[in-house]
Amino acid sequence: MQVLRDAVSIRFAPVSLPALAPFISRRLEELAEYAEYELSELINIVVVDAGDTLREVEAALGLETETRLPDAINTYPGWLELAYVLRDDGFGVVVYVPDTPLRDDALGRLRDHARLAVISRDPPLG
Repeated sequence: MQVLRDAVSIRFAPVSLPALAPFISRRLEELAEYAEYELSELINIVVVDAGDTLREVEAALGLETETRLPDAINTYPGWLELAYVLRDDGFGVVVYVPDTPLRDDALGRLRDHARLAVISRDPPLG
């Protein structure tokens, strides 16, 4: 798992994490209007690896995912993005979970439940 908490690593995440570059770049563009703040005051980024456990992810987030649903869920080719707003000032954590087999069943269930939430909110095509 990679946890980006400092402004420099967050700013350079699109370079250091090329598979996630378009998605992270979009989040950083959305935060550009808050230039008076350090990125680390606005967002942290967690990138889950296939071998991580749900407990490890929850420790990095500082919350239990069973009692706290994501505030936003997006799907991208190969990735699921979960956004949690953690404070009233808007600070949040964006979690990227790979769409690959995961070692930990509990983490797989979290990803699958989030996917179902996306499917249920999308209007039917036609």
